[in-house]
Amino acid sequence: MNYNDFLTRQQQIKKLSIAEQKNFYEQLLKKKYDKTEVRILASFYYGQLFYQEGNFRKTIEIIEPIIVDYQSYPYTPKLLSCFNLIGVATHCETEYNVSRFFYETALKIAMENDEKYYYAFEYNNIALTYIEEQNYEEALKSLALAEDVLKDCDEEMGAYIYINKSISLQKLNRLTEALKAFELGVSQYHADTIVPDDVTRCAATLYYKLEQPEKYETYKKQILSKMDEMYAAEFMDACRELFECGRDSCDDNLMNHILRSMNQYMEKYPDEIKVGLEFAELIYVYAVGKMDKDAILEALEAKNYYKDRIIEYSKENHIKSL
Repeated sequence: MNYNDFLTRQQQIKKLSIAEQKNFYEQLLKKKYDKTEVRILASFYYGQLFYQEGNFRKTIEIIEPIIVDYQSYPYTPKLLSCFNLIGVATHCETEYNVSRFFYETALKIAMENDEKYYYAFEYNNIALTYIEEQNYEEALKSLALAEDVLKDCDEEMGAYIYINKSISLQKLNRLTEALKAFELGVSQYHADTIVPDDVTRCAATLYYKLEQPEKYETYKKQILSKMDEMYAAEFMDACRELFECGRDSCDDNLMNHILRSMNQYMEKYPDEIKVGLEFAELIYVYAVGKMDKDAILEALEAKNYYKDRIIEYSKENHIKSL
């Protein structure tokens, strides 16, 4: 199957069920193709199907053969897409160093091929890994580089860059700069339309820290109303951020609301062990604040339970990758 034939077929199978699409790519990748653009594209679309289902390990497994031998393949922009897909999959697995390596490699390849359009995208992705590691100074350095090349990218990329910049500046308590970045992201780059959930979360914590209670309450209510719709990482971040606002303001109702929401989430998704660990951590913090010894012990037991499960999960996936 040549490149054009693949593109034609790919458009056709998009109308099929997910299972049928997976089968098409699986059979295609079993064939002994040379290292061609077709193999890059097939791997990307196949891996993307699993990513959309939240099966990040399977995504990594599919994309990895392309990544480890990428220099043997012809350059195509979809090669960058493969690096970004495995980057976001490892990011979702909280392997931030690994994720950053993939983004940095994608940036290197883009620069070697003068693909300026992708520079801001990769710098922003790199910044996200630093934000997750709470290394906000490094995040801001990457975001500054993204700002410098934003002119070569889609304008909407500015929405991501300036909201992430605002988040990082907030964490460093540089609130005037954080507000400026937030307002620029919304007014000039329409972040409230492009990344509405990120804007809501960013605004809630920003206006809380700026002591603007009316705006804080507005955004807080929006977050609480959407809790049931959030995916795991977003849900965990929202809970952590609002819980901290509640703890700082001694808002017992808010903290209990967050804990109830997390309990309901874990009842619904018991295998979301990272959310479970965060839940146990917040229960522990709350119990310490109340000096409730029994609750403290229960929270510590829960933390150890989820830590053990995470270690076991990591071991299993390490063995599978050998």
